[in-house]
Formats: sequence, structure tokens, C-alpha cells
Amino acid sequence: MALLLGLGGAHGGALDWDQALPSQASLVVLVTVGGREVGATEVLRWEQEMCLRLADFAQFTGATVEAIALGYRIKTPLGETTIPLDEIRQVEGEPYVCQGVLKARLGTDVAFDPATVTLSLDVPWSLPTAVRMAAPLVPEIRAPAWSLGTVHLDVSGISEGRGFSSTGNAWATGRALNGEW
Repeated sequence: MALLLGLGGAHGGALDWDQALPSQASLVVLVTVGGREVGATEVLRWEQEMCLRLADFAQFTGATVEAIALGYRIKTPLGETTIPLDEIRQVEGEPYVCQGVLKARLGTDVAFDPATVTLSLDVPWSLPTAVRMAAPLVPEIRAPAWSLGTVHLDVSGISEGRGFSSTGNAWATGRALNGEW
């Protein structure tokens, strides 16, 4: 399965994603629910639809998924429904649900924006607080507490006969004591 991260057009025109993507492609997308960014995941383009892993759908929307003999039971804050096995795409042992099924069974609108490579889910229920509140970002690299950025030194001298005079300026920029100087 190919991983597609971006496409460019040779003629500078608008990109037709239906023409550019194969009928079965894998994309890494940003996921938003109700206009809020909730994470990133891999989705499948299956024919003309985007398909999302059931486990990812549950994580992003606060739903729960339970495998049963007839398919999968999805529980949401508004109730529960069963998605039959014939409406689920199995890819490498993982169940995927496509946007048509999400709309028909859960009233969830799914939209893919190729300009930002974003998959937007519009669910008819409120998200639990744990889903709405993204974990705070912790930087992997921090700026040094002490550093020297620029040192500038100007010196000029004038010699007249037996006399000599000089002037000079020096300045530096950097970081110290949690500030800049």
C-alpha cells in the first residue's frame, strides 16, 4: 500500500484529487472534529470515499466500538448502532469505516480538504472533555538559557603629529536570566 504525502501539478492548475489519487491510496491526514484539531492518522481512499480506522474514529469522537458477531456496535452519547460486516472494509486485519457509512449510520459528515490535507468530521453529539482538550505540547528542543548572539566592536583612531586619540564602541546581544539583552 503506497503512502501519499503530497502531489504537485506540472501546469500550476487546480489539482483534481479524483484523477491524481489511485482508487485505493493511503494518506496521512490531520483530523478535525467540530472544527477542533484532534490528531493525525492514516486514512484510506477507497474508490471515491475516505475511510477511517474504526479505532481512530472512536478515539477522535469519544465513541466506543465493540466487535460483535454481526459487525461492530458503535456507542455514542446519542445512543448506539450496529454497522454490519458487509459495510466495513477490512485492510490488513484492521476494520475501516467509509464516509458513506458514517453518514448513513451515525449522521456524521466527513469532508476531505486536499489543500490542507485535513479530514473533517462533523458529529451530531458533543465531544467529551477528554477528547476536546488536546494534550499540551512539550517542546523536544529548548533554546539555551544563556547564549551570546552578536558581538559588535567599533574602534577608530586619529593620529595628528605627536598626538593620538581613539574612540570605540562595543555591544552584544544574547539571552540571560530568562530574557534577552
